[in-house]
Amino acid sequence: GGRIDHTLGNLALLALPRLAGVPVRMLDGGQSISLVRDRLVVAGAAGDTLSLIPFGGDAHGVSVTGVHWPLDDAELLVGPSLGISNRLTGSQAAITVRSGALLAIHIRAGAMGDE
Repeated sequence: GGRIDHTLGNLALLALPRLAGVPVRMLDGGQSISLVRDRLVVAGAAGDTLSLIPFGGDAHGVSVTGVHWPLDDAELLVGPSLGISNRLTGSQAAITVRSGALLAIHIRAGAMGDE
């Protein structure tokens, strides 16, 4: 909903230890958020936005394929915006992380009024 405290509280639920290994997504219209602890394949379409944000600390060994700006064994640090606003180049993107966790935010093209 519209309350930032509820949104942040719900994001924290994604990191519950008992959900490790369970595919969980938060959905809001044409947007979804997943927590990546090891590997995630995002199904979408060319032009969709994919943002990766470190969650709970830095993320190391991050690789992303199927996007305009791929990463190979990169570090995503808390603060800098290296993982923000990438674009899918086809019908899926693959994300892997060796250590740490990432919020993977997938926004379908046109979902925010942009084309």
